[in-house]
Amino acid sequence: IAAVRERLGRFFGKRGGAVVDANLEVITEAYDGLVDVTGAIAATETPDRLGGKRRHEPILEGASR
Repeated sequence: IAAVRERLGRFFGKRGGAVVDANLEVITEAYDGLVDVTGAIAATETPDRLGGKRRHEPILEGASR
């Protein structure tokens, strides 16, 4: 967050500290609201036999391919 504040200060600093603080608040709220789904996605992937690519398996029970 400190690095983000620095970048915001360089970009919005000429508009005043209140603008920098308001933008930092929005970014902080968005960051705090993130949900990590990478583990759930990785657990459902299987290697595809063609070309080594990965495909996603259905997550819902009873879902068809």
